[in-house]
Amino acid sequence: MARQMYKIIPPDLKELLNSHRLLIIASDGVRQSNASALARNRYICEMADKIIFVGVTDKSSLFTLQEHYKVKILKEVKV
Repeated sequence: MARQMYKIIPPDLKELLNSHRLLIIASDGVRQSNASALARNRYICEMADKIIFVGVTDKSSLFTLQEHYKVKILKEVKV
């Protein structure tokens, strides 16, 4: 998420965007810091109906968000 915004949307993502299954959120181009990354991640958690956290440990910067948004965590993922 902290990478540069697409200049051209790849075809596989364009299909998801057009079907409203993907939302791309871009910042104002300011270099990411720990504080701005946390603010971005908190914003995404607030907007999301369901959240999937993968590989988060108690030492991860995402751990506090995972604990705070437990009610939104998707319990089962179907691939």
